[in-house]
Amino acid sequence: PIPDVKLITPHQTSDNVLWLRHLITSIDGKIEAVEQPRFYDDNLAARVINFQHQHQLTGDGKVGDKTMAHLKNIASTLNSPHLEITD
Repeated sequence: PIPDVKLITPHQTSDNVLWLRHLITSIDGKIEAVEQPRFYDDNLAARVINFQHQHQLTGDGKVGDKTMAHLKNIASTLNSPHLEITD
């Protein structure tokens, strides 16, 4: 997201929503075809609320400081190299 963004809310349209949609897809693996990927629709809100519940956050669909911190933490691990044990 844009570094100064403090809140991403349902029914907002922005590049931050596109970032959020991409990250939530990376986390939950659900690929959805949407006509307006920059629009924070009800389906994305439901996925964010599910994420919030999984992380003991307030399930309101708003991506504020606490939810953003959890998302950024997970995003940093998605792009990190990982060691894998194979047979």
